[in-house]
Amino acid sequence: MNKVKICLIGAGRVGQLDSYIYSEYIPEASLVAIVDSDISKSEGLANKYNITGDNVFNTIEKAIENVKFDAVVIATRLASGIYSEYI
Repeated sequence: MNKVKICLIGAGRVGQLDSYIYSEYIPEASLVAIVDSDISKSEGLANKYNITGDNVFNTIEKAIENVKFDAVVIATRLASGIYSEYI
């Protein structure tokens, strides 16, 4: 069975928890890209889960243009409204 390729939006507290859950408890999932407006947070989380620097972005548009993925996990407070247009 092919793994579901996931793009994670949000590398803060919620993103860190979600990435841990997908990596440790859902073997059918594979984190392939991380997006956060704070690129240093994205890079730190990417390093933790062996995601290449080429798959770290500060906008979802750049991730869509450069990486093939099956699903998006929005791991940020929706109250901020930053990604609400993508839901």
